Amino acid sequence: MADVRQEQPRQTAVWRPRAAMVPRARLPVPPAPGKPGEVWPVLPQPSEWRASFPLPTWMAALDQVASRPAQGLAIGIHLPLCAQRCAYCAHDVVATGDGSAVDRYLDALEIELELAASILGTRRELLRLHVGGGTPNLLDDAQLGRLVERVERHFRWPADAESSIDCDPRRSSRAQLALLRALGFRHLRFGMADLDPGVQAGSGRLQSRALVAEAVLAAQQAGFDSVALDLVCGLPGQDTARLAATLEALQRIGPDRIRCLRYVHDPARYPGQRAVPCDAVSLAAEVDAAFAFAARALQAAGYLPVGDGWFVLDGDPWLEARATGTLRRWLHGYASGSAADTLGFGPGRISAAGAVLARNEPLRGEWERRLRDGRLPVVAAHHRGALEARLHAAADHLFAYHELPRALLGDGLEAIWDAIGAHAADGWVARAPDRLRVTAEGCGHLPELARPLVARAARPLQPA
Repeated sequence: MADVRQEQPRQTAVWRPRAAMVPRARLPVPPAPGKPGEVWPVLPQPSEWRASFPLPTWMAALDQVASRPAQGLAIGIHLPLCAQRCAYCAHDVVATGDGSAVDRYLDALEIELELAASILGTRRELLRLHVGGGTPNLLDDAQLGRLVERVERHFRWPADAESSIDCDPRRSSRAQLALLRALGFRHLRFGMADLDPGVQAGSGRLQSRALVAEAVLAAQQAGFDSVALDLVCGLPGQDTARLAATLEALQRIGPDRIRCLRYVHDPARYPGQRAVPCDAVSLAAEVDAAFAFAARALQAAGYLPVGDGWFVLDGDPWLEARATGTLRRWLHGYASGSAADTLGFGPGRISAAGAVLARNEPLRGEWERRLRDGRLPVVAAHHRGALEARLHAAADHLFAYHELPRALLGDGLEAIWDAIGAHAADGWVARAPDRLRVTAEGCGHLPELARPLVARAARPLQPA
């Protein structure tokens, strides 16, 4: 594969034993069950978008992006393929062990990348790149190289871009991790869910603590800037004692970042969840309480909160970016630097160009057919109005900086400020004359704090 990034050669970081950075601490007493939370919709739910949104409007938005060739882009690439589907999974993925199926998917993905580059201009610089799944490391070495080569063919991927990839520790090896780092990925996130064998059995995802610990250590030694683990709160059979034991084990493993997720049980949409016994499913309030417990435990263990569910060690680049006011929330988490138009590649992916949002065809077969016909796979879109943009900016600031400046909610939005400020009685925020600051306890309740913003944003869509 040709090296198209010679202007900024990559440097392999020196490994340090990060587990030693994590102080041991007593886990806190679990809090009383809290109110059920909801994930802040970064964008309006796609089910509310205009399916009749004219494609020329989206094309005009892309033309505007093309007219700013010096402005960097952010892209997210979706690989909805797994070796097997976990019972708790709430993602649209396909279980396959067929390498030819992966190649066919990459064929379609390459068409989509080429179509986008033909509109935006070849070799646009990337500020951010995220490859998620599914299980991206289901791809073999040749397929991973092929994916990166196609991205580099159409975009300029500098060495300092925020680049990340999701992986399954059960499919990782030291050789594969070294390859991913050599290909240019700087950040890596392992799916994990839980470390208790009983919870794993009920969730359909078996992996030993030793395997997870070895994968994290190997990734850190490979030179990734950060290695993260996903922890799912509220899984069937995950009581407080089991969750506490998993959190204790995470302290010993010592990942750089931990992402806490709330279990979402929706077997109507995700048929694989029908294997989960109904009597084992936690109530929404119990899931929220488990999340709040994990948030408190991780902070007691030395991890600092970023956004809703991310916890990082002191010295993390996200904390440095927050201190300098350059932390940004985007469709795939958080990053430092300036805001950027975002393009999503793959079925169901979301793109944002200026005030216009677009969503790809969610069905993989139809997504592929559109691309093979030479058509953009966009099937629905939304135009964000001025009020919605203000609310979106306020929510982004609340989540990224754990504070809400009063200046963001003036001119008729003061009632939202008062509604969020009322949670001072719960101990979730602290009032200051010019801002509300989220407390350590409140960081586990950010969706609840953002609810007044969500409610105000709910309105009929503007015409295109």
